[in-house]
Amino acid sequence: MTNGNQEPRTYDPLDRTTFDAIAYNAVGRASEVGTYPALSLAHSSGNSGWSVGIVQWDFGQPVRGEKVHDLMSGYQAWASPDNQFSPAEVRDLTRRLQTRGQSGNALSVEEQSRLNDYLRSDLGRELVGSLNQEQIDKKWKNVGEPLSRIEWLRDLRRTDPAEAAEIVAQSMKLYNQNERRGERLINHLERNELSAEATRDWIGGEGIRGLSASARHAIVTGRDNAIAGTRLMNALELGEGRLAQAWRREVHERGNPSLYERFTNSPDVQLLDAMMRSPAPGRTILDHVDNHEPARDARIRAARPNAALEMSSVTLRRSGELTVVSPAADIFVMTREGWNRNGIPMQGREARAVDMPDHTEGLRFPPLMPGDARRPDQAQAQDPTTTLLDRLYNAAVNKDEKAVDSALTEYGHSPAGLQFQREIAAATPQSQAETRRPEVQPQASERDAAEQRSTSTGPILSM
Repeated sequence: MTNGNQEPRTYDPLDRTTFDAIAYNAVGRASEVGTYPALSLAHSSGNSGWSVGIVQWDFGQPVRGEKVHDLMSGYQAWASPDNQFSPAEVRDLTRRLQTRGQSGNALSVEEQSRLNDYLRSDLGRELVGSLNQEQIDKKWKNVGEPLSRIEWLRDLRRTDPAEAAEIVAQSMKLYNQNERRGERLINHLERNELSAEATRDWIGGEGIRGLSASARHAIVTGRDNAIAGTRLMNALELGEGRLAQAWRREVHERGNPSLYERFTNSPDVQLLDAMMRSPAPGRTILDHVDNHEPARDARIRAARPNAALEMSSVTLRRSGELTVVSPAADIFVMTREGWNRNGIPMQGREARAVDMPDHTEGLRFPPLMPGDARRPDQAQAQDPTTTLLDRLYNAAVNKDEKAVDSALTEYGHSPAGLQFQREIAAATPQSQAETRRPEVQPQASERDAAEQRSTSTGPILSM
């Protein structure tokens, strides 16, 4: 495992960038938001009210409600004059967004749509990112820093960073759901050396003692989902394959642990985002691409229509074909050399280092075009006949719009083009109708159940 300068890099779960990656991905994506929307307002079925973000920010919580003013002022500055809210509407929306519980805080479909459009914009993403970072800064202060001072854990981070990462993620997740129980776990770790498995057992025993049945279930389910996310992240951090390289390039070399940056045009970022949202199929994809295991069917889909506006659909087929369909309906197909975007090799893609081992050896990349189109690994073996792919590529490079139109028309009537069209047509209803995979539980249900009071601990959730 090396960094961008080919120097050895140490995987340390309490390095600040890695800690942030755990918070955003192993905890946030894998155990809190899953394939539900993170860039849309979500309303709790319990007492939390409205929230937003991968690391969810509850506008109904004391103090946090002040950020509603930033949301509304940001929307007003972003919206066209015709779509701005009146001063009276801003005041009323502010009141409802800051109200907890189930009454007096409903938003109309139109109000939600307008605010969500803003949250998915570049300016809105900046706001959500700032709220996420405030949450993570608090977690670093109250979870990361105390854990980093534990001597036995410091040794474990050197000798078995994957084991240490599971302990860190479980501690963070419990603190998310119940600050008092999270602090109790950290105090226990300061006095006792535990394995990741023993930490899991402590949470499932002492960590939930005295809580309601629903709160116990929410905490145990959240713990297990965070462990699944951490194990996938460990494989990406410690591996040497193509996806592991892409992960470390984004998180560590580019300083992008949130995977928010470069999302629109990077199939690597889109794929990693989807994998961490749904770790079980994500691990199937990793095992095939990086570990050369036989391909098994794996799909990752948005659980709600508004989630499909912010995450990509991912499909791995038994044939070995891996496709990523973006929210903008761009179709990315993994090839031995990189990615094709809508049938055209991407220019300026993130090429692997020339001396990097070919970790996709044995991966089956199907023909990109019908007939005699060249596969990437057959480029030197084919005759020089100009293919449809060649003509489409050359036309795009030369900005020959007439030639592009002609090639696209021909492609649209080809078997591959017709297959792509069928997949696009099928993707929309699938993303709208498919339910959440069982390994990920909605953050709202965890939060609602954990908010129930016990006789000894007060509010269960205090993020």
